[in-house]
Amino acid sequence: MKRLLAVICCVLMLAVPFTLVPQAADPKVYVVLGDSIAEGIGASDKKTGGNAALVTEARGYELMNFAVGGIPSGTLLKLVLEKENIRQGIERADIIDISIGGNDFLLGNLFGLLARALLFDDYSGVDKIIAAYKVNFAAIIKEIRALNPGAMLIVQTLYNPMEGLVWIGGVDEAAITKLNDCLVECLGANPGAFRTAQVHDAFAGREGLINPDLVHPSDAGHELIARVLMDTIDGVETQLPPVTGAGRNFFQTVWYHVKTLLACVWRWITVMPVYMKEYPAIYAELGL
Repeated sequence: MKRLLAVICCVLMLAVPFTLVPQAADPKVYVVLGDSIAEGIGASDKKTGGNAALVTEARGYELMNFAVGGIPSGTLLKLVLEKENIRQGIERADIIDISIGGNDFLLGNLFGLLARALLFDDYSGVDKIIAAYKVNFAAIIKEIRALNPGAMLIVQTLYNPMEGLVWIGGVDEAAITKLNDCLVECLGANPGAFRTAQVHDAFAGREGLINPDLVHPSDAGHELIARVLMDTIDGVETQLPPVTGAGRNFFQTVWYHVKTLLACVWRWITVMPVYMKEYPAIYAELGL
């Protein structure tokens, strides 16, 4: 009798369909490379308010942020070629996000370059920096693709942080346009190698997106970069309301420049040294 009951139970168990419980998919690995913009500098809290952190929070990704403030394209190439943890992160990545190029100008005597361009229409110094950047950038993309051919690779265009400044904003725009054009050239030579996140176009003509240091994004700027990045991941164009405004009269323009430059000087005196304290140890660890 007991044996009969056992057989009946086995039959009933086989007759009842098993319900498969779907396993939660592992989060996508989101690797960030580049400079202080990618690191999150300029936000009130770079760990939660930087653009990479915002994308990670919104999408539930696993973030691996290797961005280091102050590095130019040549240093990023060195890190990609030599640092094993970065190379392993690239190999694991589902999405790779790069912001690089601004420090190529800053470390190349930006204000001297702008002064020569403004006073003498001489962009030779800019062109020399662009030529080196182009070589470094192409090598970075090539090495990343060798390590991980299948990841979605996104490169941010460089915005113009001095756009609102008369004269200076114009020559800065010319220099930045030359750098952003390198992305177009690289894509032309390597179709489909990466997607371009049009941060420059999203920032153009919009105020409140630049930190008072006239270099980094503000909280609102990081939020907009995050939005552009997520749209780029999704393969859609970022839709923003048209830029509107009546402009400034002469006195308003003068006041804007005075206020902006004073805020910039104060920021560099009081806040930037705090940022810079952590970098010597980071650079030493990276062998830079």
